[in-house]
Amino acid sequence: MGPRARLGCGTGMAAETTARKVQTSLWLAGLLVAGLAAVRTVSVSGDQLAARFDILYETPNLRTVELIRAGRNVYSPQVYAEPPFWITVYTPLYHHVVARLPADPDNPYFTGRLVGLCCTLAAAACIALCGRASPGAALLFMGAFFLVRPVTQNAALLKNDTLGLACSALAVLCAARAPQRRAWILPASLAALLALSSKQSFLAAPLSCGAFLLLRERRAGLAFLTLTGLLALLALGLARLAWGPGFFFSVAEALRNPLTWQQFSEQWAAMLRQPVFVGLLLLFGAGLSAQLWRERLAALRGSPLALYALASLALLVATVGKLGSNTNYFIEPALAIAMWLAASARAQRAGAWRSLARAAGAALLAAAALLEVRLAEPPDYSVAGHPAKERFHAALEDLAGRMRAQGPPQPRVLNLAFAGLAWPLPGEILISDPFLYFLLWEQGKLPRKPVAELLRRREVDGVLAPVGLRPGPGPMPHPGIFQALFAGYRPVARFPGFEYWARGD
Repeated sequence: MGPRARLGCGTGMAAETTARKVQTSLWLAGLLVAGLAAVRTVSVSGDQLAARFDILYETPNLRTVELIRAGRNVYSPQVYAEPPFWITVYTPLYHHVVARLPADPDNPYFTGRLVGLCCTLAAAACIALCGRASPGAALLFMGAFFLVRPVTQNAALLKNDTLGLACSALAVLCAARAPQRRAWILPASLAALLALSSKQSFLAAPLSCGAFLLLRERRAGLAFLTLTGLLALLALGLARLAWGPGFFFSVAEALRNPLTWQQFSEQWAAMLRQPVFVGLLLLFGAGLSAQLWRERLAALRGSPLALYALASLALLVATVGKLGSNTNYFIEPALAIAMWLAASARAQRAGAWRSLARAAGAALLAAAALLEVRLAEPPDYSVAGHPAKERFHAALEDLAGRMRAQGPPQPRVLNLAFAGLAWPLPGEILISDPFLYFLLWEQGKLPRKPVAELLRRREVDGVLAPVGLRPGPGPMPHPGIFQALFAGYRPVARFPGFEYWARGD
């Protein structure tokens, strides 16, 4: 064997040794991060599945499920503009799925939370599929995804986001196969439509799939966009026939809230204090920049995953400043970034610098995971199973006992405080989402008069109101509503965050 052959053999052996070391580092980091994530996720999801009260803005979705089970049109003005004032502001696929499953008589939130958890796990499985060539990387980025705090907070909730998330990820994986086999265009389009049918804001997947296929093969891109557009138009037409004009008011007009810098900055500030989320952002930014530098536009033609991450980040920036937004807006970008990173860490030969970069990235995420579990307190990543939530539950149980003792067994109660004031309170709770209704009244999208008239005629047995609300000098917000409240009702019980008012004598 000549010198060049020996040199080539030695270089190849060194490259293989380096690759094995990188994979070993990915395995070690993956096992650590996945283990930490599993402990947190199992604990948090167990607490949230067991909680017998609204733990994070679940009641509006529960009301939609209850209306479907009762055979009512959830988008009818007779439902959202008149009693019971239960508005459904999202497309209804998730709610129909939950409504058709058995309900737990002791915990009306349980079934929806279980569906949400299954959908979150399905979305995370898409990270594993992206990283199947490097199982260590798959473990690493799945674990990192679950250590992003809103992911565990929202995994086991009665909310429609997780079904849209899983369908979006599935659409992207199907689109990735479409250039090799056109038959994948149909399931990609259907999955994208299912995501939009779960929540209308899940636009990142169809946009990124269409852009990828246009870049890769123009005919395939046009076929995907045409098919998805036709299916969406058909779905909108059927929605109009089934539910009337109230559908478009509920899922479009009602959610057009103003954007504010304060809302934008508060949500970003909460996320930038999370080590694992910051680590994912840094790795994605550095990795994609390097790939674009090396490959130019080819970096976006190879897979839709980079486009999916960029589209979800762009939509996040465009929408997270909206009044009523929350850190759950960051879940899809976190998933998309984790999918791209898992796919980028393939078990293939790479130069010394790229191998070093992979090992350094794994070490960075492992360090971020350790820092996360050291810094974060349970209320930071869980919405059940800690003292503040138990005090809230105790307040609801106390009020429920007082209501049963002092009033009719099934009282009619108007909720002017916040959405979580629901089960186990007895009777009918009017207004499913007080925060949204106050916005709709202020913007003139819905009339205040029906609510004011209920209070003026004293047609409700009690009112749930913010703490400290009293008549006095100076301007009063929504005077028709609150003047009627002060005239006909009096506060009889005070709890952390809300008061209960009963009809005056």
